[in-house]
Amino acid sequence: MTNYPNDPNQPGNGGEQPNDGSGYPQYGNPQGGQYGAPQEGGQYGAQPYGSPQYGAPQPGGPYGSDPTKPGYGGGGVPQEYPKATLILVLGILGFCCFIPGVVAIVMGRQGLQEIDNSNGMLTGRQKVNVGYILGIVFTVLNVIGVIARFTVLKN
Repeated sequence: MTNYPNDPNQPGNGGEQPNDGSGYPQYGNPQGGQYGAPQEGGQYGAQPYGSPQYGAPQPGGPYGSDPTKPGYGGGGVPQEYPKATLILVLGILGFCCFIPGVVAIVMGRQGLQEIDNSNGMLTGRQKVNVGYILGIVFTVLNVIGVIARFTVLKN
């Protein structure tokens, strides 16, 4: 209570302002309680405590909440496929020998599938593709060479 006996803001003195017991009227807060205290629904359209600010990136980014997909809140930096260089080297070595070309074909096919299924989180498709194609080309050339050798030796 205040020291002013005819204060119109005091309960029972004609005032209608709510009071929290401190003796001071609570202006600007029709629900009572302390001014600025969190209110249900927020004040002036403010978002509840702990939610991201307006315009801030949302978890999951524009693709949803899947953390494996790239975006504002998910995934991270794409990395090169770990076997990309190996597949390229095996494809090149397929020129010399039959076996590395076949291995480059098998690993290259698998690598291309893994890169395609990674939703953009794996790079190195070009290296894998070149190794895969070189593996095919050199394997075919090696097979033709082996056939040609046997036909020449037969005659």
